[in-house]
Amino acid sequence: MKLMMISEGYGRGGGDKVISDLSLNLPSDIETVIAAVKIDEKDRLFPYKGKLLHLPVRPTAFRFVNRVSEINKVIASEKPDAVLTFRQNYNFANILSSGRHKRIVSIHNYDDKYFRVKGLKGRINKFITSFLYNRSDYLIVLTEDMKKDISKFFYIGEDKIKVIPNPCDIEKIRSLSKEEADHPFFDTDEPIIINVGRLTRQKGQWHLIRAFGKVRRQMPCSLAIIGHGNLEPYLKKLADDLNLKNDVLFLGWQTNPYKYLSRASLFAFPSLWEGFGLSLVEAMAVGCPVISSDCKYGPREILDNGACGKLVPVCDGNLYGAQDPLTVEENMTAEAIVELLKDDGLRNACIAKANKRIADYQVEKIIKMYADVLYFV
Repeated sequence: MKLMMISEGYGRGGGDKVISDLSLNLPSDIETVIAAVKIDEKDRLFPYKGKLLHLPVRPTAFRFVNRVSEINKVIASEKPDAVLTFRQNYNFANILSSGRHKRIVSIHNYDDKYFRVKGLKGRINKFITSFLYNRSDYLIVLTEDMKKDISKFFYIGEDKIKVIPNPCDIEKIRSLSKEEADHPFFDTDEPIIINVGRLTRQKGQWHLIRAFGKVRRQMPCSLAIIGHGNLEPYLKKLADDLNLKNDVLFLGWQTNPYKYLSRASLFAFPSLWEGFGLSLVEAMAVGCPVISSDCKYGPREILDNGACGKLVPVCDGNLYGAQDPLTVEENMTAEAIVELLKDDGLRNACIAKANKRIADYQVEKIIKMYADVLYFV
């Protein structure tokens, strides 16, 4: 069997990790081909097995038509038995492509445009999405809550929607977490709060920095942020303006974030929205207690309704400055951080429950779920 996976890009994003894990771990009788429009430099790619192809899509007014055309060309060339796509435009192109392959589409991130129906444009979008997704062989989503919402909103039978979470290679992560955290910032007995994620609006790190400012006034601690993105200058200025320059470390993108995660006292996850939240599972895998926004989708399900970590309300997403008062949600985040840092009993209970919970996301279990779908179709 030949599986082709088509994505906007391939590098080191969250969705790219799923593609990497699938290519490396699917049964040996499944040949994999990865096709992407944007491919990072070789040293910034997750490892993969199989063929990696560049998929050209010219930036014209007829971009979607070109996308379908290019996908048809690569499908005709590779002759896959199944095509798995990862974003809505590519999902549509997959469904509309020619050939005898099975069409498997997936939604790996929450975007409220899926559920936006205001005006004629919204109603047309809903009709097109419902019409096309019902003509796929399978629709893969990451959480049960997303399955329910997608099924109800787009009138898609629940038997067509498969819930397959993102995989987590727990043993590999634990092995990597034992490497030395070679940074003086971590040579301290004071609590360290850590966050891992792209520095973009979706991840909401400025809310965490503002909440951390309140925490820092109540107890000695520090904050480390791993990732890069377009909001980095704003986030660094905010930390400086809050007089936190010496207390907040921006580590940039790291090939091995787990060596820092394992030495942190708490993992904070302030995302405004998610498709899943894999970094929560990774933090749990190395024994780092977590606090997360209760955003759509993923954190509540991963944390078993708060049994494996603390859930706090989602912040409003406004880009505040240092002089703006904390919002209600930021205050609640700060209070939850203080509670989790000070209450050893609560921390240990969360760690113990999380250690059991992560078995549900072990890479072998998730890969088998994908393989079952591929063999069935």
